[in-house]
Amino acid sequence: MTTQALAAFSNDLADLVERVGASVVALQARRSPPASAVVLEPGVVATAAHTLRREDGITAVLADGSASAATLVGVDPGTDIAVLRLESSQGSSPIELGDAAAVRPGHYVVAISRGTDGSLCASGGIVARTGGAWRTWRGGQVDRLVQLDGGLWAGFSGGPVVNASGGVIGIGTSALSRGRAVVIPGSVLKRVSAQLLARGHVSHAYIGAAVQSVEVPEALRAALGISQAHGLIVISTVPQGPADSAGIALGDTLLTLDGKPLADVDDLKAALGADRIGKPVAVSLIRAKQLVNVDVVIGERPRGRC
Repeated sequence: MTTQALAAFSNDLADLVERVGASVVALQARRSPPASAVVLEPGVVATAAHTLRREDGITAVLADGSASAATLVGVDPGTDIAVLRLESSQGSSPIELGDAAAVRPGHYVVAISRGTDGSLCASGGIVARTGGAWRTWRGGQVDRLVQLDGGLWAGFSGGPVVNASGGVIGIGTSALSRGRAVVIPGSVLKRVSAQLLARGHVSHAYIGAAVQSVEVPEALRAALGISQAHGLIVISTVPQGPADSAGIALGDTLLTLDGKPLADVDDLKAALGADRIGKPVAVSLIRAKQLVNVDVVIGERPRGRC
């Protein structure tokens, strides 16, 4: 690369940071350092939920250096997204979220943050790994895996991650993957923030039972005429929860939900989308060496319950 080409690249990069930075604010919601957030719409910002250490007395520093009080609207720990409302939104522009679907390992990306003095900060790196939809260790569903090649500097979580074309692929977080930072795609940010703005929380489906994977003995499989080698044994139920109300009890081994095998806990989690809340599902299980079919009305997981 020639000196002129390098200078042009450097200037383009600085222009990109300045352009996207108009949609980045600093949030003072802990002792130090501040968190970063992006402006979704006038008066509304989103950030990485783990960066918030208090719900009251939050201050946002806008792109023009002015300060505004911020009120927490809601948090979704599963996807590490929090949404806040600002008293004043002057001096900042709503961000234009792009698409993370085309991101590939090796693509160059830039993370952007803002300090409480109003100054912008940038950090560059590459995408280390990409993949399809995945579930976080907190139970949130993320449309696409975009893992960065390292961690995020303090203050960068909640700020935008931009590709070399200037598209904002999402916001960065260091709380959903050990050792390396990941990007919460723009599609997830839009979906979750809309729910938080509508009702202050994100609904999660559950059946109200703690389960663990077990092997179904070969002799029992032969006797019952089934081929499924693993199921989910119920080790506890929530009193008057969906499973308990359907008659599911301690020691039952769940085999299928609406005909789909339940070989491990992730199978059950994947089957419990929020769209199923309030709807009955057919569950087949083994009880006392007999096959039993029950209908379970999927419930909404109480907030605060894992």
